[in-house]
Amino acid sequence: MAESKLPAPLRVLFNSVFALVAALALGACATANVQKSYTLSSSRGTGVVVGSITSAGLLADYRIYYRKIGGGEEGFFQLKSDDPSLNGALVVAELPAGDYEIYNWFVRWRNSDTLPKAPVSIRFHVGSGEAVYIGSCGFDLATRMRSYYDDVPVRDARVVCRDEAQRDLAEVEARYPGLKSKITSANAPSDQIYSSNGFRTSILDGDRY
Repeated sequence: MAESKLPAPLRVLFNSVFALVAALALGACATANVQKSYTLSSSRGTGVVVGSITSAGLLADYRIYYRKIGGGEEGFFQLKSDDPSLNGALVVAELPAGDYEIYNWFVRWRNSDTLPKAPVSIRFHVGSGEAVYIGSCGFDLATRMRSYYDDVPVRDARVVCRDEAQRDLAEVEARYPGLKSKITSANAPSDQIYSSNGFRTSILDGDRY
């Protein structure tokens, strides 16, 4: 599958896209972004994770799942919009200090869901009173046919997680002035690629496009 090329500049959702709602999969909740007036403080015992989720343009529900190593804290970051001109969502979320892992991803497109075919593990550390950049995860959905004799397409998904700090931090600092020049990038991944084996549920006849 060819690597997707995202349009520039990145058009993003922030704040409202991460409303706290009950998750429909994997038993977790969406993690809210901090307020734009947020400032770091070590007295709260929390830090901020910064990153982004992008898509190649297909409207869907894209999620990146994380958990605290050893148990306790878990949730997901989400890109979901009805506006096809938006191709990304910023992650600027407060979490308790500790070691974490991105361990799964999920896409809901129309009547179908997909998950990775191989284990996912991207670890990151949240320091008290610190902001850390954890990278950007870009989703790309591709159409393929089930078989030579079947004209109903199915979707495969691929996620590439990489360091897009130059792009993402400019977006974050423009919206969150209290984080300007305070975000470290030590935990950003380098071109980690994950793919699916196609959606788990059949695409309905009404979705033949």
